[in-house]
Order: sequence, then structure tokens, then C-alpha cells
Amino acid sequence: MLLNFKKKKIFLPIIFILAVIIAFFWYFYNLTSLDNKRIIRFRIVPNEGVKKIAGILSRKKIIRSVLAFKIYAVLSGNFSKIKPGIYSISSSDNITQIFKILTAKPKNIIIKIIPGETLADLDNDLFNNSLILKRGELMNFNFKKSSILKKKYPFIVPLDNLEGFVYPDNYSFQNGLTVEQIIDKILGNFNNKVISKFGTNNLYKHLIIASILEKEVNKFKDKQLVAGIILKRIKLGIPLGIDSTLIYWKCHKKFYTCSRDNLKLSKKDFKENNPYNSYLNKGLPPTPICNPSKDSIEAAYQPKSSPYFYYLTSSSKVFYSRKLSEHNYKRYLYLK
Repeated sequence: MLLNFKKKKIFLPIIFILAVIIAFFWYFYNLTSLDNKRIIRFRIVPNEGVKKIAGILSRKKIIRSVLAFKIYAVLSGNFSKIKPGIYSISSSDNITQIFKILTAKPKNIIIKIIPGETLADLDNDLFNNSLILKRGELMNFNFKKSSILKKKYPFIVPLDNLEGFVYPDNYSFQNGLTVEQIIDKILGNFNNKVISKFGTNNLYKHLIIASILEKEVNKFKDKQLVAGIILKRIKLGIPLGIDSTLIYWKCHKKFYTCSRDNLKLSKKDFKENNPYNSYLNKGLPPTPICNPSKDSIEAAYQPKSSPYFYYLTSSSKVFYSRKLSEHNYKRYLYLK
């Protein structure tokens, strides 16, 4: 009995030391990267727990062990320091590198929205800058479910999306904002720059016209004249016959990220029955076709009457015509 007790006293410390060594190697092995070159993109919402984050990374084969991830979070003092946001994490990153990414101070990302950019173009910019998780999140945001936005900006209630309501400007967005918060910032700027000046009476109609002007002509005086022509043709029931509305449809509501081939219209495009075919349909298209500049919006509110029914833009110069035969002749001369 005494011999057995002495043996136990000898072996217990050895077993304990072996267990510590095994645990040590297990822990540090599980901190290493997987090196399978997988990259995942995911969102961390405010107050999301380490356990859930570890579970996501484990299921996506980015980390080796949920337990090792949690232990490291505690030992490194990073358990409560993970920042909400959208992250791209690679399986070639070890746990130390992953925590460095997840606990870094959120960056302010400047997005420059230029006149004539569409909502789809902006959606693409936000995705490329990790401000939205998936393409389409901005375009497909459901305003009807946002009581906050509807209360602050009642003019958005009938809208399906933001096309036309994104005022061209530089916007500073912090990684970690929700889509609703991004839209709140955009609409706040629109409210200050447009609504405060023009109000909401017939706002949508004017934005549709302004968006057409933005894509059709450059100078303010030309924009005023073209706005007058558009209103005259609508009043007389004459289709507008505007190429840019067709391009908007053909390019899947994009301009700056549209392929060169799609920017060229074919005979088939002019005959296609769609809501944006202003050669077949009378009146304005159903929505703005881009986000217009200040000049275009002002011109839409300040149209100028003229004897013209047609216009043609070539090399930034605008040619006006009273009759279709005159217009077609100018097309022959300047659009060869």
C-alpha cells in the first residue's frame, strides 16, 4: 500500500506537467492560421458576443478552435474591445492578427458622390469600402420598416428607394454604421441642401426632370431650356425621346459602372417595352435616373420657354430645333 501511494505521488505531478504541456501546445497550435487562403466578409453588430463571433469564424473555417479564440480574448484583454462593423478576414490571419483587425479604431471613410451617379453606383462604392455587407443593401432598403426615417423625413414615405435623393457631395461614413444610419446621413444632407430651399411640393417630378437634365446637357442655361422642352412635350402628349432614360434601364440603373457596350443603344433598345423607354411612353419615367447636381435641380424648378421641341447634344454643344425634319438633319450632321 505504501509503495502504491509513493508511486502515485511520483506520477501525479508528471501527469499534471504533461497535461500542462499538452494544453500549452494545443492552445498555441490553435492560435495559428489555417493557411487555406479563405476570405470571409461578415458584420459584427453592437454588443455581439465573442462566442457568436468565434462560432461564425469557426464555421467558415477561418479559425481552428472556438475555445482557443475565447481564451485568447480573455487573456489578451480584448474580450470587450471588439468593434461593430463589416470585416474581411482571411484564414491566413492568425488569432492575434484577427483580434488586431476586430479591435482597431473604426475608420472614417470618405465617399465622394459625383453628379449623375446612380444609387446602384453608390451601392457598389459602399460595398467596395466595406460599409455595407452585401451589394444591394442600400438599393433594396425598405423605408416602410423604418419608423425613425419616416418620422424625420416624411417625404420618403411613398418611395421605394433613394434614387434622386442623394445630393452629390463628400460624405464621411464610419465603419460600423447600419444601412439605416447611412441613409439617415444622406437624407439629412438632402434635407439641408434641397428641401430647405425648394420644399416638397412636386418634389419628385422636379427630381426626375433634374436627373434627365444631369445626363443630357451641361450648362445651366441649356438645362433651363431643355427643362422647358420636356414640360412642353409632356403637356402636348409627345414622347420625350431621351436616350439617357433607355441607357439607365439597359445598364441596370447604373452609369459609371456600366460597360461601354451597354452605353451604346441599338435599334432593338428603342423598340423594347419597358418603363424607361421615353420613345414609346409618354410623360416622365417612373423614377429619377440619377442623383442630380444643384444646377440641374435649380434648372428643373426654373424652366425657360422657347419655340423649340427638340434638342441634340454633340461634343458638349446643344443644337435646338423647332421641327422633326430639322432635328433629324442635325442628327445627320453632328452624330455621324
